[in-house]
Amino acid sequence: MRSSFRLFKVLGISIEVHITFILFLLLVLIAGPATFVFFFIIFSIILAHELCHSIAAILSGIPVPRIILLPFGGLASIELPENPLTELKISLSGPFFNFFLAGISLALIKLLSLHLFGYGQLLDMLVEGNTGIFTASYVLSMLAMVNLLLGLFNMLPAFPMDGGRVFRSILALWIDYAKATQIAGRIGQMVFLLLVLAGILTFNIWWIIVGLFLMYASGGEVKFVLLKKTFQGLLMRDIISEQRKLPIVEGSVFVKDFMTMFAKPDQRFYLIANQDGTLKGILDLNEVSQASMQEKLKTVGSLAKEDYETVEGSVSVEEGMKKILSNDITLIADGDVVLGYMTPELFFEMTQFYSLKNKPENKTLSIS
Repeated sequence: MRSSFRLFKVLGISIEVHITFILFLLLVLIAGPATFVFFFIIFSIILAHELCHSIAAILSGIPVPRIILLPFGGLASIELPENPLTELKISLSGPFFNFFLAGISLALIKLLSLHLFGYGQLLDMLVEGNTGIFTASYVLSMLAMVNLLLGLFNMLPAFPMDGGRVFRSILALWIDYAKATQIAGRIGQMVFLLLVLAGILTFNIWWIIVGLFLMYASGGEVKFVLLKKTFQGLLMRDIISEQRKLPIVEGSVFVKDFMTMFAKPDQRFYLIANQDGTLKGILDLNEVSQASMQEKLKTVGSLAKEDYETVEGSVSVEEGMKKILSNDITLIADGDVVLGYMTPELFFEMTQFYSLKNKPENKTLSIS
């Protein structure tokens, strides 16, 4: 099941909404047109914020495939390089936009002698259905307050928020990138834990949800950076062994014959080949066991998964690891030749091995 759906494209970037955002939008529509307009403006600002990050990334030569809107913000898919100055520039671009727009709104309020509403007043007027929400004072005040709060919140020195990335990039100018990520991640975890606790004490469910989500995102990104560090300089073909090959079964074999002649209790995946020897797909023994009686009367070729993922053996582990971690199985190939395979479980086994291998020893063996 898809978790996000495309709305449109901007500068080649797919603008998508998460399924939870659609549910949130339905709740907003029920609340009334004024509430819908209020949140429409807020999420337009969030989208513009993420587009600023994306444009800065594209100008730095970094592709941005998509931006996903969530009920509590936006997420631009930017694969940041381990370059502190590039990260600093990209991270600052979003908050800079918010502060710039807040400044423009405040200047217009001053220039036009309009009333400036505080954020609390803006929400009270919205809840009460006050007709003043359609005035220039309200709209400009909302633009000023929302942008100011978003800019300040994003600049908290809590990784992976913009302020945390700025903090990480500054640290990385002086220390190892992975170590800088760990330090920024620990500070981020503490800040988000405080946000969750504040949400519990004030019965603010929104703070709890945002705090938990950011704690999860922070931990995940720190782990990803450490994984990249562990496999630095290695190619995909370097982390597979001769023993990690998949048995080959011809697609015309019936499932009942496969279970008696080929299936092994310690082997989950099998390569299914056409009669001419070309690869047809991958058979998952777990799916065979769940197949209906009618399906078990068919050939293994009919049950083989044909939309499998492949990574070239010459690709770096850093580049291929995302695909490995997001699929049950990924074939490692050299052109048309399958060198081996990798699953998330096997990958984490290799992670433990290379972590120990790269760990500096504290003791040395001397021979006298």
